[in-house]
Amino acid sequence: MNFNNVPKSNIIIFFALSLVSTVSLGLLIYSLFYASPESVYKKHAFVISLSFIVVARFTLSFYKKTIAHD
Repeated sequence: MNFNNVPKSNIIIFFALSLVSTVSLGLLIYSLFYASPESVYKKHAFVISLSFIVVARFTLSFYKKTIAHD
């Protein structure tokens, strides 16, 4: 990754999106493997997976559009 010519605001947004997608992946793994069947996480695993997919795709498109424009 070459961050030399990228504005600082785009770098901050990219790392924030990466953090959100990582947390969302962690919640998804927890809800699918470790949560009890009556847990809120287990009941909303589909919503958590959709949020992971949306945020991860948005992060990749943001990366391709702004950071990897060399």
